[in-house]
Amino acid sequence: MFFSDVCGKSVAKNMIFSGVCGKITTKEVATREAEVAVREAEQSRKYDTLLLQLQNMMKMFQQSQNPPS
Repeated sequence: MFFSDVCGKSVAKNMIFSGVCGKITTKEVATREAEVAVREAEQSRKYDTLLLQLQNMMKMFQQSQNPPS
């Protein structure tokens, strides 16, 4: 959970904020950005997997609606 009302920046709820804007180091920002990129990639992979499953299910359903020749 994030707050965005502190100096216009997102601050983790469980993080102790010093009250000084811009106290987050460049390394921390890079680390957080990398973590976000990893989460986004995982979510994208899951979405693609579910989409493929849905497409296969739709094909199977359509085939079941066509009488055999």
